[in-house]
Amino acid sequence: MNRKFFKLDPRTKLFLIIIAALVVLSRLGGEKLRVFQMILTVVPYILLWAEKEYSYCLKSLIGLLISYCILYIPYVWDNMLVGTLAIVVGSIFSRMIPTVAIGYYVVKSTKISEFVAGMEKLHVSEKIIIPLTVIFRFLPMLKEEFQSIDDAMRMRGICFGGKKTSKVLEYKMIPMLICSVRIGEELSAAAITRGLASGNKRTNICKIGFGILDYVFFVFFAVGIARLIMSLVGV
Repeated sequence: MNRKFFKLDPRTKLFLIIIAALVVLSRLGGEKLRVFQMILTVVPYILLWAEKEYSYCLKSLIGLLISYCILYIPYVWDNMLVGTLAIVVGSIFSRMIPTVAIGYYVVKSTKISEFVAGMEKLHVSEKIIIPLTVIFRFLPMLKEEFQSIDDAMRMRGICFGGKKTSKVLEYKMIPMLICSVRIGEELSAAAITRGLASGNKRTNICKIGFGILDYVFFVFFAVGIARLIMSLVGV
């Protein structure tokens, strides 16, 4: 699979998240946008596979299939309470899982320099760009710290089902709070070192631009938005 063909511009990824949130998560347009919902449900898994994120792609697909199976429960189990609960749970997860998959793809496939360059091309204020770049850095680092703390606790027998189950929350939350503060201080120092708060216009050597797939997505977005507006006005 040609990864260069599937490489999207950061601006396209931003619009992809927005459209997915409106059409897949919020289900604006209802049944009139059913085709767009189905396409946007499949798109993140193609992009994740192209990025070689096989593990997350398969896990997310399994979760999505399970949510669809839950939605099928009312048809085979004639129980109002169970059926209602299945519809609620299945609907929530069938909407959330593809949307989260798109977000995961964007975070994993976008470098900080590419994101900053894309936001600058859109003339977004630095007051918005800087906090978002910090979040991009903060979450992966926090995840690594969480895994390290979890491994250390497991080695000492502090886990659910072990001898020290009652101390799991205490031994996990306190190190996480300390690590969060430390990570925040390190990122702040890095931002100052790179001159993000200087107020001067910064240069960026990262090259971004639209490819064939970007234009295909923008045509898709334009058609989807037009159809959405038509459905909202009752056409």
